[in-house]
Amino acid sequence: MPVVTDQTLDDLWDRPLALDLFAGAGVDADDFPAGPAVAVRLEAAAGAASAGEEVEGEYADQIEVVWASAPCTFATGLQFARSGENLIPLARDLCQEIDPPVWILENVPGARDHLQNPVQLCGSAFGLGVRKHRLFETSFFAHGTACSHPDSFDYAIGDREAPVTGYRQAHGLSPHSPLPAKAVREVIPPAYVHELLDQYIHYAPHSHKTTSTTEPDPVCP
Repeated sequence: MPVVTDQTLDDLWDRPLALDLFAGAGVDADDFPAGPAVAVRLEAAAGAASAGEEVEGEYADQIEVVWASAPCTFATGLQFARSGENLIPLARDLCQEIDPPVWILENVPGARDHLQNPVQLCGSAFGLGVRKHRLFETSFFAHGTACSHPDSFDYAIGDREAPVTGYRQAHGLSPHSPLPAKAVREVIPPAYVHELLDQYIHYAPHSHKTTSTTEPDPVCP
């Protein structure tokens, strides 16, 4: 996370405050030094619904964005790695309890049936070197991106031989990001975050308190 000093504190508190509920990899705050939000991290695990009460008491009037990337292992397409329980309902309950203007639930395509009207983003829509389809349930109107897959991507999810600096760059991260390859495999590309927040800014005046589009996402070729 960014280092908060006396010189930058006032500027930071002028920005919208964001809460990352599942602070494993998730959204990497180090790649948003000039971004719209300051990330405050809270580890939400099974049975930790009381964490929402702690946030409610200390930050309820300040948090404007909540991001929740619940563990995806229960729905991963890698069958040998499938394990764990579905924490999406817990994440949704926490988001609704905190009740910020913006909340976003993220997960893998295999979790589609557990998300409400999710939209899909693809790395090819942003010129990234990974496909990385991810689904997003939002508290505001949102739409997915069309896929424009090249003949081959620079890297594939689970590519254990990828040079870590190149793998970071393929996700739109700085090659000097401290994330190791395993964390990069789980991280959400910054372009996805910016796209969703841009959509909120664009649509919010016309669709406050609406949900994601029910239109199907573009079919990938």
